[in-house]
Amino acid sequence: MGNPDRNGARGDDRDAKQQGEAPPTVWEWIVAAIGAVLVAGTLVFLVADALRGGEGPPDPVAEVVAVTAQEHRFHVRVRVRNRGPAAAENLRLAGTLSEGGRVVERADTEFAYVPPGSSREAGLFFTHDPAHARLELSLHSYQAP
Repeated sequence: MGNPDRNGARGDDRDAKQQGEAPPTVWEWIVAAIGAVLVAGTLVFLVADALRGGEGPPDPVAEVVAVTAQEHRFHVRVRVRNRGPAAAENLRLAGTLSEGGRVVERADTEFAYVPPGSSREAGLFFTHDPAHARLELSLHSYQAP
């Protein structure tokens, strides 16, 4: 405990009141509460993410988003989603058009980086109409970041 001064006041609390400091306002309490909720939420997210078990390879899946006819070609927009716990770099995707069991055209693309739980889009160009052929998407390879 602080020693009483000449006026009988103790410690720094009384000195602060004597210097004219006002107690925190309602808005200061609200801002402090919002800050505490944000910090607590961040900590919960980080702990949950760590406990989720980030072991394992990427698990990418590809799907066709849209096919658009252009002047002398067809644009196939594709989306790759990484459902796995690890990221994939330089993920290679091929699109193959086949008619009657024979491959008539192939287009390739590469995704530079696909983080876990995210998706990326790209486009493939074909001269044959994908509506009159069988379009198959296949993922070939990736590198660990």
